[in-house]
Amino acid sequence: TKKWAKLLEQRDYIMEGRISWTELDKGVGQHFKKYTWYRLLPYGHRNKLLFFTVGIHEDGSLVYKMDIQKNDKFFTNHINKHKNYFYTVAKEEGARWNSIKPTEVQNLNWDSLVELTLDFMDKQMGLYWEFTSEWWPEERMMRLTWNENNWEYPSGHPWKKKNQANSNIAFEKQYGFGYEEWLFNLRYRKDGVQYGYIRGAEGISRSEYFLEKVVLFTIRSNDKKRFIIGELKDVEIIEGNEEEQEAIAPLFDAFRNEVIEELQAVNADWQYFSRATLRPNVKFKWEEASIYPDILPADALDDKRFHRFNPYRIEGDLQTILRQEVEKDLKMRFKKGKASASESYSKETTARKSRVKRSHTRITDDLYDYLHQVEGYPEDKLSAELTRVGNSIVDFVIEEEENRFSLFEAKTYSLGLRNIRAAIGQLLEYSLMDRDLELHRLIIVGPATLKKEEKDYFERLKAVLKPNLYYWAYQPAETALEHKFKPQ
Repeated sequence: TKKWAKLLEQRDYIMEGRISWTELDKGVGQHFKKYTWYRLLPYGHRNKLLFFTVGIHEDGSLVYKMDIQKNDKFFTNHINKHKNYFYTVAKEEGARWNSIKPTEVQNLNWDSLVELTLDFMDKQMGLYWEFTSEWWPEERMMRLTWNENNWEYPSGHPWKKKNQANSNIAFEKQYGFGYEEWLFNLRYRKDGVQYGYIRGAEGISRSEYFLEKVVLFTIRSNDKKRFIIGELKDVEIIEGNEEEQEAIAPLFDAFRNEVIEELQAVNADWQYFSRATLRPNVKFKWEEASIYPDILPADALDDKRFHRFNPYRIEGDLQTILRQEVEKDLKMRFKKGKASASESYSKETTARKSRVKRSHTRITDDLYDYLHQVEGYPEDKLSAELTRVGNSIVDFVIEEEENRFSLFEAKTYSLGLRNIRAAIGQLLEYSLMDRDLELHRLIIVGPATLKKEEKDYFERLKAVLKPNLYYWAYQPAETALEHKFKPQ
């Protein structure tokens, strides 16, 4: 038995077992056990309660199988749920008792026995990791450097050349960018798999090459507020995987000039990059990633414990914090007042987007004054870009009565149809995200007055959707506040 296990150990398994195979029985005294075995664990195993075994039965048969430590409290505390599940599924998949009869042993040598056993374990490895992932999932929280372009391309960071090579200073402050700023870039997606770089993945043990869940968070540069970006599932660590790196290298090299141009655009140290190489250290299926359209404020993470680029294990208090932060964002959270420029989050910083942002802010500012001064709403009933529904900031909210609201979505297009098209999806999302939300009105606001055909279309739209849906034309040229908004 020991030689069999030792030969398998040489083929990338970890061997564990007894030193002695004798035991004391009060009835018969000292005797050998009737069955000898050794455990074999794959590299990267998360728990020793699940394993493969090889051994010799009392009838002389050679036995190999997948097994569990059935008397451990993990299995006994779950009223046999996990244990029965294992035995049922493992038996169905042929992973339990496999034997070579004594009469068949003569047909084997050590090499063929080892190959037969390895073939069995290789075929059952998928099942092994299914059990492992279900019972002991590997979940981490990792930080990304702050980015205002949805982590598709860099947005720029203050940096100084004298900081370079100083390990005590963050990488982005040394070079003006972080490699994770391309994490969600479409050009690094192949066959539905996204390739990218996460600094925290460097802190993962080489044996833990697969993570069931990675929650991403970031820290805003100007006020150190924490935000949750989203959640990745089934993340594979590919750093050090030469075959994987060789296969994906042409994809990253093909866009090397584009990366340099993007760094130049934000005044980062593009010359440093020209001497370096952008390579991914993770991959994940894009369709299974949950990236929030607007990053979630996570006040509970505003703690000195969570400021490094470490792979924080999600357990205990952190597990509770993350669950509460995400769950609370399924509800609308009304917050009175007006957002300052620093409180708003923009994914793009081009000149056009800046103009849109200014126009948008002008609309919500005038709307705030109009509703307060002309319509007579108290200021504590008004919210401009501060209230959230789900993961999104609503442009404007009126608390009409207790737990009854009107929601506004402001658009800046010169055509009424474009304003309707751009706003309707968001308003419907807001109205349906929180199932307990009681709505009074949904209102689209835009600088375009609706033409006859647009009014006809809007009426047909209201008839189909049946919400209390309205369109207000914003009149920026009007000097009198009472004339700035015209219901259509």
